[in-house]
Formats: sequence, C-alpha cells, structure tokens
Amino acid sequence: MAKKIDVRVIAATNKNLERMVEEGTFREDLYYRLNIIPIHIPPLRERTADIAPLAYYFLNKINEKYDLNKRFLPEVISFMQQYEWPGNIREMENVIERVAVTTDHDEIDIHDLPRSMIEKTMQDDEKRDKTETIVQNKLKDLVRELETKVISERIDKYGTTRKAAASLGISQSALVKKMKKLNIKKNI
Repeated sequence: MAKKIDVRVIAATNKNLERMVEEGTFREDLYYRLNIIPIHIPPLRERTADIAPLAYYFLNKINEKYDLNKRFLPEVISFMQQYEWPGNIREMENVIERVAVTTDHDEIDIHDLPRSMIEKTMQDDEKRDKTETIVQNKLKDLVRELETKVISERIDKYGTTRKAAASLGISQSALVKKMKKLNIKKNI
C-alpha cells in the first residue's frame, strides 16, 4: 500500500507571473496551482527600516560562524539604507560576509564596503540631486509665472499699484519691487 505524502510548496519569483500567463510564456494551470496564497514581499530598497536589523543579524551570524568580533560604525548602516540593493537580501548578506572576513580590523566603516557599491550610491545621489534641482527650478518658474499673472491681473483690475497692493495684502512698495523683479511694466 502506497503512503500518502502531504507536501506544501513555497515558490518565489521576481517575474510578473500574471502578465506571463497573459502573454502565454507561463503555463496557466501551473500558475493557478502555485497561486493559492500569494505573499508579496517588497524589495529591500522599499523597506529601509528593515536594513539595520538585517545587517546586524547577518553580521552576528557571520561573527559566530568565523569566530569574529566585527561591528559596524553608525555611518555604515546609514549608507546601507541609501543603497538600492539590486540583489536584495542575498546581496546584503554576501556583502557583509565579504567585508567581515576580508577586513583586518573589528570596526567596519564605509571604506570597507565594495567600491562598486560606493560608486553606485554616489551616482544615485547625484541623480537625486539633479532631479531635485530640476524640480526646484520648475517650482521657481511656476511661482514666478503665477506671481506675474496675479500681479498683472490685479493691476489691470484695480488700475493703481496702491489698490492692487491692498488687494494682495502687501504694501505698495513691496508690489513695486516685485514688479521690477518680475519685469512687469504696466502703464498706470
């Protein structure tokens, strides 16, 4: 008599299986067999709060495995939270193990991390800085346009800088300075 075996399968992928089923690149019957209780775990870069506890966990595990006494300087954890972790948790564990076993001192600092990791984070920071600058410039342009439009409309409506300033809740001298700054020339 054959014994009955009770098996549970936990499968993971970084692919969009629903889309693959629609495209015909993944078997629909297999998808429905596997998709009983889907669990979505966001990538590490979206869970920065998990980075510090995981880093300490991996470092403690490696310390025990190799009989080491390594520790992170605080800026290392901060740096790790800025890094994108394209290889997710496996990459983190491998980086920590590599750094722990290859450094000859107990305190791990940023310069002990792989050069590629440091360069990638610096490039990402530069991209973020450029994006922020573009957004700030666009915001400045939008504010300038809005101020120009509102001031022009109020001057047209009220006919004098004194009345226009009063309607805007500012002094006449402040309005005149803004008009000079924005290069608004109205014949009043």
